[in-house]
Amino acid sequence: MKMDKLNHNIENETLDIEKSDSPSEVFRSRAVAGVLAFWVAALLMMALSRELVFFQKNTCKFIAIPVDPRDLFRGDYVILSTNLRNVNTQHLANGRYFYVRLINDRNGHATPLDNDAVLSKPKQGQFIRGQMGKTGPIYGIEKYFVPEGKGRIIERKLINGEISIEVALDRNTGEATIKNLLLHDSPIDFNQI
Repeated sequence: MKMDKLNHNIENETLDIEKSDSPSEVFRSRAVAGVLAFWVAALLMMALSRELVFFQKNTCKFIAIPVDPRDLFRGDYVILSTNLRNVNTQHLANGRYFYVRLINDRNGHATPLDNDAVLSKPKQGQFIRGQMGKTGPIYGIEKYFVPEGKGRIIERKLINGEISIEVALDRNTGEATIKNLLLHDSPIDFNQI
């Protein structure tokens, strides 16, 4: 008798669970799953977008110009500047995106084609996208993290003019990412310096 009563209670609970899955609850759980999937996909796209630039064959080199680079709180890195600092961006508002058309000099280093930044994306040729920051233009190639203890060595080589920057450029957007630091036009092997 007790066993029959137990089986009857289990069957009733099963029926109650099945009845509680109303269409609105199913829709709500699918909607939540859809929203979560969207946010996961969006986060992955943001994380991977900079990495995808590396797989494009569109690269250029800039001569690296030394800047006072120490910040004890952020780790071992070097602050870099290029000839892009000479482009006129004074007419641009803070936060505004802009473009600089590039051409290679006789040594194969990228140099600005024009003296002024432009607001519209160039239709052809190589270009880099920048954004006006509070203290000036930002291209995304101003800092490069190096292995611990190597920052001072790189700084000395920057001062001596031995370092250039290999930059990967997105062909469609002009977004830039540092691909390598180059010592005499070869990628730096931080284990060898």
